[in-house]
Amino acid sequence: MGYISGRSMTMTMGEKLWRVHWPVLIVISAIAALGTAALYSVAGGSFQPWAERHTLRFLLSVSLVIVMAVVRTEVWLKLAYPVYVIALLALFLVPLLGLDALGARRWIGVGWMSFQPSELMKIALIAALPGFIRSSHPIRSRDRERYFLRSR
Repeated sequence: MGYISGRSMTMTMGEKLWRVHWPVLIVISAIAALGTAALYSVAGGSFQPWAERHTLRFLLSVSLVIVMAVVRTEVWLKLAYPVYVIALLALFLVPLLGLDALGARRWIGVGWMSFQPSELMKIALIAALPGFIRSSHPIRSRDRERYFLRSR
């Protein structure tokens, strides 16, 4: 529940989906379709081995983006620090459990897939830093104009 000009506002799922920036998703989908067509062509007219995996990863990613767009911001803010700690622990596990690839140990195998903890840390750091900065440097309401607006 959010507040707009003194009144509470609860959005339905349809309203949340309506607020997703669909033109951007359509452009991204068109680019992914071109990529799928190129991979299909390179594989000699077959979806195996590249086009099928590309399409599945794209559909998974778009689904994740839509889910992230409809979840309230407060949920992401509450998850920022736990995700940061998990990413930090994963980075510490790389020397112990990491997989070697091209002469470097950067990947951790998790079941049927592997991932780079540094990529998770990038997202976690971007999510956690605003909360850290906000808590360590509170800006009083009378000082906001000085911090955010240029003087004439």
